[in-house]
Amino acid sequence: MNYIIMDGVIYKFVEMDNGDIFLKRINNDIFNGYDIIPQHNNNILCKKKEIIKVDCFRDAIKYDYKKSVITFCSINNNEIDKLRYKNILRHIYEIVSDGATIIKYSHLNIKTVKKTSDGFYYIDDLGISVQGVDANKSILEIITQCINNDIEITINISLYDGVELCVEL
Repeated sequence: MNYIIMDGVIYKFVEMDNGDIFLKRINNDIFNGYDIIPQHNNNILCKKKEIIKVDCFRDAIKYDYKKSVITFCSINNNEIDKLRYKNILRHIYEIVSDGATIIKYSHLNIKTVKKTSDGFYYIDDLGISVQGVDANKSILEIITQCINNDIEITINISLYDGVELCVEL
């Protein structure tokens, strides 16, 4: 089937034997599950991705975050520009601003001495060294620190398997 969009209306078109083109207006309801993505010379219909809302720790840890991509993050109603797990976690640590409190609730390997080997990075303002971790441990730490330190977070994540998550705490 061939479709054309004119002025926001979708038409099915069929070329007639005499060369004329017959246009039939299509009920847009059949496309409700799809996004229309304009391209250079045509449009593509892509199935809409369902966004799964996650609002508790128990639900958030059910997913595999390996090879995921963060598409949006807001912490205490401030949008974050650098959408990487490490940057978001560091931003949360800066909000907590107390190394002892961070360590108290942490699931990560954190030292109170300056260590920059074996995958550690040092946060001078807090006096702690944190060992880098994968996405699964990062999201666990982000959520844990936000819950225990009353930090509001909204983070949208595209998982590798195509699932879209919106974590709101």
